[in-house]
Amino acid sequence: MATDQPLLNREEYDCIGSLLKARATRPRTRKDTNALLLRVAYCDSCGGRLYYARASGKRPTIYGCRPFADGRTCSATANIKAEWLEEYVKEEFLARVGSWELGSVFKDHRVGGSWWGDTPP
Repeated sequence: MATDQPLLNREEYDCIGSLLKARATRPRTRKDTNALLLRVAYCDSCGGRLYYARASGKRPTIYGCRPFADGRTCSATANIKAEWLEEYVKEEFLARVGSWELGSVFKDHRVGGSWWGDTPP
């Protein structure tokens, strides 16, 4: 919708801007994590990924559905102890591919990756 007159004058615009800036939180620095299932475990209810939440007080470390993190809704948000989920996934993985023969793992420090096979590239 276009108008002939601005909705706010410059003084009002600057005032609102300074109020919003005062309320802004500073960005949090991400911490490294040893979460094995980030971007692997998803909520069965909404399909969103499960986030890793470190233990705090009496609350254990968990993987949990956080639909509000990206504007989704979830009818049955899931939370599970990280220890339980990681153990379950490990057991299922080994039951399915545990008999596969693994060649050597070579580190390629030029690109920071790993290569699996019998000889390095």
